[in-house]
Amino acid sequence: MQHSITTQERNWAAVAHASIVVTFLISIVSGGIFTLLGLLIPLGIYYSAPNKSRFVQSHALQALAFQITAVVGMIAAAIVGSMLLVFLWLVTVLLIVILVGLLLLPVSIVVTIAAVALYTVSPFAVACYGCWGAYKVWRGEHFEYRYVSNWVTDQFGEIDEVVSTDGMVFEA
Repeated sequence: MQHSITTQERNWAAVAHASIVVTFLISIVSGGIFTLLGLLIPLGIYYSAPNKSRFVQSHALQALAFQITAVVGMIAAAIVGSMLLVFLWLVTVLLIVILVGLLLLPVSIVVTIAAVALYTVSPFAVACYGCWGAYKVWRGEHFEYRYVSNWVTDQFGEIDEVVSTDGMVFEA
């Protein structure tokens, strides 16, 4: 069965995906304290989708699930990574006393640099992926977040083939 979607619905779906940039900016400005406020955007779009459009709701739910996964993943990585770095440096400092730690010093430095690089780059990578999704949906191309879309399909159900008013076909 085919449903007709409008440009407005594509735009709302794109805004849901692009809202990850707002989540990212809120996280930076607030030091992570108000990160969850950014998640209200795709949630609000999900509940206020024009004419309860399943297309918009599906993309808003995907964006929400992706953002929650990204936020929880980054928090978990920061906690576990920080604990491992503290342990590594503690062992290195304690072993420096008997000179064995001098061998661990370069390893500790490299691991610390790698962790800082990962913590710095990963939010940008996540935001870019969300923007890529927004761009693809806005252009009328099919987009799903890998793994997240399977969960959305399980929760939301399969969406019928959708045809936009521009004649573009979406298979979601």
